[in-house]
Amino acid sequence: MATKVAMFVFNNLDHDARVHRQAQTLAQAGYHVRIFAFFSPPCRQHESYPGGYEAVRLDHRSSLDRYWSEWFPRRSKPRPAAPGQPLQLPPNRVPCRPCPPPPARQLPLHSSAQRRGHRAFVRQVNSQWWQAATAWKPDLCQAHDLDALWAAQATALSCGAALIYDCHEIWTEQHFLNDREEVTFWNQWEARLAPSVDGWLTVNRSLAQIFAQRYGVEVQPLLNCPRRQELQPAQQGSLKQQFEGRPVALFSGGFQASRGLEELVAAALLQKEVAVALQGFGPHEAGLRQLAQQHRSPVTFLPKVPHAQLTEICSQADIGVMPVLPDCLNSYYCSPNKIFDYMMAGLPVVAADLPEMAALLEHCNNGLLYDSFSPNDLAQALIQVARHPQREEMARASRRWAESRYNWETEGLKLLDLCAQLLERRQRGQLKAKNWVEPQSPPR
Repeated sequence: MATKVAMFVFNNLDHDARVHRQAQTLAQAGYHVRIFAFFSPPCRQHESYPGGYEAVRLDHRSSLDRYWSEWFPRRSKPRPAAPGQPLQLPPNRVPCRPCPPPPARQLPLHSSAQRRGHRAFVRQVNSQWWQAATAWKPDLCQAHDLDALWAAQATALSCGAALIYDCHEIWTEQHFLNDREEVTFWNQWEARLAPSVDGWLTVNRSLAQIFAQRYGVEVQPLLNCPRRQELQPAQQGSLKQQFEGRPVALFSGGFQASRGLEELVAAALLQKEVAVALQGFGPHEAGLRQLAQQHRSPVTFLPKVPHAQLTEICSQADIGVMPVLPDCLNSYYCSPNKIFDYMMAGLPVVAADLPEMAALLEHCNNGLLYDSFSPNDLAQALIQVARHPQREEMARASRRWAESRYNWETEGLKLLDLCAQLLERRQRGQLKAKNWVEPQSPPR
């Protein structure tokens, strides 16, 4: 019988490439992988994926919630979404590189009723996952982030399974956790569950060092790299046909807060040599379009594409742009998926001068850095790469490093090795002791 792996993730799996890659890798290695995820219409509650793994999305809604979210919309006219807060063009500043760490956040003491309700909902969902997963009797449990760790830990305790904790984020250093009560809650929650973890994963070396120092454990960096993909030479640079032959700088990703996209819109205004294109989707799309239209910024918006086509789309550009605003410690130490996608597409990269991205570009010699908060510095970096005599060599370096080192075929071996080690320790009875942690009353 195949070894069973239960993964837990507090989203609906629509856009979580990291979870899908890991599940597919384990399934192809002969594991029976079941992902316990969050249900939201129109997702299916049970879904099998071509890679040989499955998802179980438990419906956590009350009957009244189901009525309002399913029956009522079908019988009412759709209402336009409420307009968000208008976006503003950011001011320029004298470039400061490397970008300094963000200052300590000054947070209010107490959570709103909504945030307390959300924490209670997270515990409820984890309890339901635990009951469903325990009945399946997995041999190995993996939590993707802190809001799924209790379910994985409780299931591992109930079934005598090994426990992996994959920390995608420094959880309490994210900007949307914006009160002291919330931060204390999650810090204490992680500290109580951490002693049960048999194997630790995270997204880069900086986060690995932070968790290693915090808990005295060994943490394996598992980078968010794409799989190797062939490029079609005829497609490379074809976006330039829309821009009268000018070099094209592409951002591909989510249109969200703190991504530095307003700075990119402003940078497009400050120079005419490089065309700027934004490809993706997200809650700030309408605001970004309005901002670009209001200031006549020559930014082109490209539609969202399936993830399987991302490398093909990126390869049509000339420069990959990786803007991030380090407004919290989690963003400061980030290493976004897209920078590795740009490299696989064979693009030189212009990236915010933050620790992980700076180390990557210095190692690969494949791009330039800029000050996250300076649109003028970003504009100058785009021009410098476009004019750089070694631009084509930067592009080749990106592709060369992506093919040889920064790809999922290489990174996925780390996951397989960790699972094999933990299962061997399980057979020998050498897993960490696991104690029941009451989900309803973590310390305050």
